Amino acid sequence: GCAVRLDRAEHRQQRTIEQIAMALRDHDRDAFPV
Repeated sequence: GCAVRLDRAEHRQQRTIEQIAMALRDHDRDAFPV
C-alpha cells in the first residue's frame, strides 16, 4: 500500500510539473510572439 501511495503521489507531482511547464511555454509564447 505504501509503495502504491508513493507512486501515485509521484505521478501527481509529475503531472503538475508538466502543467506548469505548459503554462510557462504558453506564457512565453504570449510574452514573446515569434
